[in-house]
Amino acid sequence: MSALSLNRRTLLAAGAITAVTPSLTSAETPFPSAEEATDVVVIGAGGAGLAAAIMAQSHGARTLVLEKMGEIGGNTRLADAFNAVDPKAQQQIGVTDSPEKHAQQMLESGSWCADPRLVRTVAYGAPVTLEWLKTCGVEFDPGVYQVYGSLWPRTHSPRAPLVSGYIEPLAARCRALGVDIRTHHKVLRIVRENDRAPVTGVVVQKADGTEAVIEARRAVIVTSGGFSANAALVSRFDPRLQSLQTTNMPGATGDLIAPLEDIGAATVGMEFFQLLPGSATDGRFIGAISPVENMILVNRWGQRFVAEDQPGTVVTDAVLAQPGRLAFPILDADGYAAMRPLSRAAFDGALTRGDAFSAATLPELASRLQIPAETLLRTVET
Repeated sequence: MSALSLNRRTLLAAGAITAVTPSLTSAETPFPSAEEATDVVVIGAGGAGLAAAIMAQSHGARTLVLEKMGEIGGNTRLADAFNAVDPKAQQQIGVTDSPEKHAQQMLESGSWCADPRLVRTVAYGAPVTLEWLKTCGVEFDPGVYQVYGSLWPRTHSPRAPLVSGYIEPLAARCRALGVDIRTHHKVLRIVRENDRAPVTGVVVQKADGTEAVIEARRAVIVTSGGFSANAALVSRFDPRLQSLQTTNMPGATGDLIAPLEDIGAATVGMEFFQLLPGSATDGRFIGAISPVENMILVNRWGQRFVAEDQPGTVVTDAVLAQPGRLAFPILDADGYAAMRPLSRAAFDGALTRGDAFSAATLPELASRLQIPAETLLRTVET
């Protein structure tokens, strides 16, 4: 049984991947002293960047991936699920689903603020992408489940934990294809002579601190992720989150948002964030996920305050409205048993660190969580 507070990770699909493609006559635009040239430059070596690099290289484009951090992966190092319609697995648990149903639920959970065309691209493309990930070496546990914040059981869990689940197989595929991946290479700006000219490359700061210009003959693909590790930017767009700690990897600072705006890129959805459970003490992402039917959320008074199977935005707003903006997911032995193996391992680690608690009785648990025992008993029994 665990005590967790909600922390933030970006839900910024529009900022996840942007393609800026030179025209076929880009040779007409003078290029400022390029140190080297390639066909495609991908900015960011997270899941989106590695996937983009695999596709570009597979189609004959010489591809260079630039990553500002010392290790690849970005926030995909924390990814532990993939949502996609899977009729074969869903039929085994008596669930009927379709890409259109997936799209409608995505729109609903996002309060109808998302672009329906992009949402349908995700929903209809997810099953194909799931199979594509498997061809790249990503392995998934059999079956599907419903993760908190979602509206339907269509969640697939990678067999390997966190960074080993997605990043290591995708990186191996990149290496096999000959993709050039460079860490400690921070892109400072996108090269474009004026607002009518094509993008022709990037200016990058290398590991030794020197700057260089790299020409992209065919395209620059921006997959530099969101900004949820940048407290100033987060509080600018949602002041409620100002004092929350982050579950993001440290590179999620949105460094390229301003440079992209400088060359004419538009931003959208900057005020939308997804909040995930983390340690109440330091915001560390715990990753211990129990199916929604096996847990309840209570506040610091031991009261249940939201239906756990509601959309993530509903649960988020409900938690933020609680005293101290604190929520305690409560589960019993059956809930623990229902966890995926990786979630159980994460939960066991949280118990060891003191980020989660277990107890033989509800009064004992209430004492450890410092919440009223009588109220917690009444909540659980009703």
